[in-house]
Amino acid sequence: MSTRFWIGEPASQHDEESERLAVLLAEVLNVPADVRAELELIPGLDMKEVPWPINEFKARIFWSTYVLDLRGSPTLKGLVEHMATRFPPRMVEFRHFLQLRSVAGSSTWYEPPSPLEAQFVGSGAAQPMINRRRLRDELCKLHEEGYRTLNITGASESGKSFSYQLVQALAVEEELPLVLVDIAEWGTEQFGARDLVDRITAQLKVGLDTSHLATVPDPNTRARLLMFALRDVFPASRKTHWIMIDGLDRANVESDARAFVEKLLQSIDVNGQPANVRLVVTGFKGKLPPLTCRDSIAAITRTDVRELFAQVAISQLGQPATAAELDDWTDTVWAAYQPPEVTLTELGASIYGLVRDRIRTRIEQAV
Repeated sequence: MSTRFWIGEPASQHDEESERLAVLLAEVLNVPADVRAELELIPGLDMKEVPWPINEFKARIFWSTYVLDLRGSPTLKGLVEHMATRFPPRMVEFRHFLQLRSVAGSSTWYEPPSPLEAQFVGSGAAQPMINRRRLRDELCKLHEEGYRTLNITGASESGKSFSYQLVQALAVEEELPLVLVDIAEWGTEQFGARDLVDRITAQLKVGLDTSHLATVPDPNTRARLLMFALRDVFPASRKTHWIMIDGLDRANVESDARAFVEKLLQSIDVNGQPANVRLVVTGFKGKLPPLTCRDSIAAITRTDVRELFAQVAISQLGQPATAAELDDWTDTVWAAYQPPEVTLTELGASIYGLVRDRIRTRIEQAV
């Protein structure tokens, strides 16, 4: 059987590796003229298909959009091979993406009963969802009961950003359009309302020139005008569009971006515009419409981890694990979890590794 590589896999959403590639490309090419000149050197690349921004050029956003556009096409491989040659100091980093093995199909070890009940999500089903019963219930309200907006709050390292993985699992299963704005992509760079609108419209693939609004002095007025402009160009669809804006509590978020989100929440939830949209935000501390769903994440506890193991044992083994097994599994991963030195991401990796090792071994032995 021939080896399948990541570089040749089509994808409708970003994964960790595609974002990593976008950051690398932005580091080596961040001036529009240089980007254009370099792309023109790549055989087979159609310059008419390059997603040049209508408004201000921001390298990380440009490359994030373009990498996703090219996923699964030979052009992406050609682009990466070209960059590895043109930028020798970064050659090893670029070649990583050419040698990276496929993760498609690796999630077959775990089959969730339904997307919103998934205990493991993301690439290779490697990210455990710990202590997220409330999130599942609130997303169910948006998906099945007609609610339109959800705000997720919690302390740093509580897992707010992991919520996207569950939303993505639902969107993939139901073939629903999904737009993600991850403010962490900006690093410490200031993130304003125009940045937010530009990121949304880029993923929706609709043109919207917001340059004339840059000089509007009042941030609330600017936010309101941007909200109206987005509503006017939002594509009509029978399918529900899901939008997730992650990281509104970050220090680099400007006041007009928060004002924009407040007005968009109101417009979607109360006025139903844009129509057929579900909006999920994390870390928003402004005024919420009365019917906005809420998920306030508590700190992860040992009991939460033990409960996850108990649920996985039933779903994967078809029978409960013993109390001794649950205690052993939980103690193994919990003993090493010492935030902030050991992060929630590292705890998740430990849980995933143990489940793949011990529970999967039990399944194979029972066959």
